[in-house]
Amino acid sequence: MRTCCTPPFTPMSTSARSLEERIAEIRRDLGGRARRSDDARTTKPKRVLSAAARRRITAAQRKRWAKKTARTPVRKAGAETKRKMSAEGRKRIAEATRKRWEAYRAEKAAAAH
Repeated sequence: MRTCCTPPFTPMSTSARSLEERIAEIRRDLGGRARRSDDARTTKPKRVLSAAARRRITAAQRKRWAKKTARTPVRKAGAETKRKMSAEGRKRIAEATRKRWEAYRAEKAAAAH
């Protein structure tokens, strides 16, 4: 039962302190760090390889890497090389573009007058 002078709840610092004390007590009872019981069953033992096994694995990996990096790029069947434009073709395109721009400017000037 509350009276007019008691607070409606305990201050946060008091409850936090009591929780910390309870956690410390439980850890002492457990003998140090609290640990989930199923953690111990799910961890696998560390896999240990002999030096010879590590050498075989390393040699195989180096062989795979050498094979991969030594490959020359293979073209797909029917793939064409990139086409290059001749100087003559470039000149024809440039001249046609100049003619189009001249026609456009002339049309624009006629519309302005």
